[in-house]
Amino acid sequence: NQQEINLWRGGEHTASTSRQPRKPHTDDPKSESAAGAQCRMLIPPLKKSYPCDIADRVGKYLAATHSPEEAAHHAQALQELNQLRAQCIAAVEPNATNAELLIKYWAQLALVENRIDWTAVQLSFCWYDTWKGASAFNANAARVTLMSLKWEQANILFNCAVLHARIGERELTASDGEMVKQASLNFKKAAGMFCAARQLASALSGEALTPDMGQDCLSMMENLCLAHAQRCFYEKAAKENMKNAILAKLAAGASDLYAAAHAPLAEADSALNKQAANQKWSKELAVEMLAFRAASHTRMAAAMEDGGGVDIDKGKQICHLASAKAKLELGQKMSKEVKSEGLQGISDTLKEVCRLHDKAVSENNKIFFAAV
Repeated sequence: NQQEINLWRGGEHTASTSRQPRKPHTDDPKSESAAGAQCRMLIPPLKKSYPCDIADRVGKYLAATHSPEEAAHHAQALQELNQLRAQCIAAVEPNATNAELLIKYWAQLALVENRIDWTAVQLSFCWYDTWKGASAFNANAARVTLMSLKWEQANILFNCAVLHARIGERELTASDGEMVKQASLNFKKAAGMFCAARQLASALSGEALTPDMGQDCLSMMENLCLAHAQRCFYEKAAKENMKNAILAKLAAGASDLYAAAHAPLAEADSALNKQAANQKWSKELAVEMLAFRAASHTRMAAAMEDGGGVDIDKGKQICHLASAKAKLELGQKMSKEVKSEGLQGISDTLKEVCRLHDKAVSENNKIFFAAV
């Protein structure tokens, strides 16, 4: 009836109000977030490294291959580069200052990369795996030491990407739309840096790298940050009460990117899966993928009512809600297995989708009699 139609449409009763933003209502999907969106976003930890004396090694190289005077001339600049690296290793707080610090160091390395024979310098850079880190029982476990400037650059970019992702996570929680837009930009920057780190690491294909610096892992991180960026667009659009059809497309895009990030972890025999499984990443990524796919189906079901619901395909609407329900049930099961922080959110959304599904089925049995 007309009352039910207006509930789905958000109270747009007249032509004069139809141009106003659609208001949330009892039969509309929750507008503030995606179905089951987790409280904590998936972002890898920062990598750790040992200090190394750049000034000493490069100074000795310059003195031996050029002259002691040449080494003395560059001594202060080398010492500043040494201090800059120490600051980068200690930069753990996610803020713009620390991110710029790492970029500055990376730029300095890129500048001197082709000016010195770094193989002859024999300067070693030691970096730990991002998930395992340094162990009190075995200091040599999960670390790789290479005499390669590309190895140093790749790890620095990895940490810079993590900082940008954590800045984006913080900005996403803000209610200000501009902050959400800025969060998306930070996630895109993080994705670009993971991509650049992957390209640098690919030049070290003959070396035994830590699993987190493998091509599969860095590709996963890149897609993960792109998924987070797409999620920002969805969150912003939902807060602005944009049309359900648009929200459905944005949610589907986020789900596709989370699926791309999850793909390397889905391979049971991969080294990445064996390591990341300890951090619950495989199932938590799957939950994100399922949650946004469910949000897409729920929004599509709601979009079918936006036009007034006169010629609605009730059978198709029920199928959308049934698909959303099935995906949320699977997501809820996975969330329970890993004790996810987003369990309550996905459970609440599942209850709402079940209510919408049961209501649509009841309407179909009484009014529409559509095939499902």
